[in-house]
Amino acid sequence: MEHRSTKMLWIIITVATICTTLCCSESVCNETVLHEAEARNSTGPCVKYTCYGGNMTVEECPKHDDPLCTIQPGNGPFPACCDGPVFCS
Repeated sequence: MEHRSTKMLWIIITVATICTTLCCSESVCNETVLHEAEARNSTGPCVKYTCYGGNMTVEECPKHDDPLCTIQPGNGPFPACCDGPVFCS
């Protein structure tokens, strides 16, 4: 029985390692493993990470059209952090 538990643990670690290699790198996901079809909303940076088909996609906040305007970060994880005040000069 003990041998079987060890074998099952090894399989889980292997799958997690494959997903880490295919879906995200340490610097992108802050050492958090994303599994297939899993998504994470982040606060810093304000983005949404999604792992699908072994690929990592990153969704960012919409950009402001006016180059003289900047959007300050809002509160909370993506997409709430996209809703900060807009300052124009």
